[in-house]
Amino acid sequence: MQSAVGAWVSVLGVDSPRLAKLPRGPCTSRRCALSGKADLRQQWAQSFGSDPERYDRARPRYPEAMVERIVESSPGHDVLDVGCGTGIAARQFQAAGCRVLGVEPDARMADLARRSGVEVEVATFEAWDPADR
Repeated sequence: MQSAVGAWVSVLGVDSPRLAKLPRGPCTSRRCALSGKADLRQQWAQSFGSDPERYDRARPRYPEAMVERIVESSPGHDVLDVGCGTGIAARQFQAAGCRVLGVEPDARMADLARRSGVEVEVATFEAWDPADR
């Protein structure tokens, strides 16, 4: 199993000496330290929240037909949006009649999602407590 960054490097076909040094296997430490430098994965993930309004404006929406098909084929109308960011997909599912709960590790992104009417809990999915929902 590849690391998350390693998988994206493979998917994106990025060829960079800096990225080539990233671990390709599963993390063996909590922070997955990279050669004594700050965790690049964490920096990358946190970079999205540096300007949540801009991210929300620039990030493409999902095709309405896809949202409709998911809603039509789902057994219920409760949606858990893991890594909900600013709530782009959550708002689309709400507009389609779903009740959405977002889980987002970046408080800045979660704040924007909340301001747009999405219920969000700040946590990584791994640390999130579903509390018998």
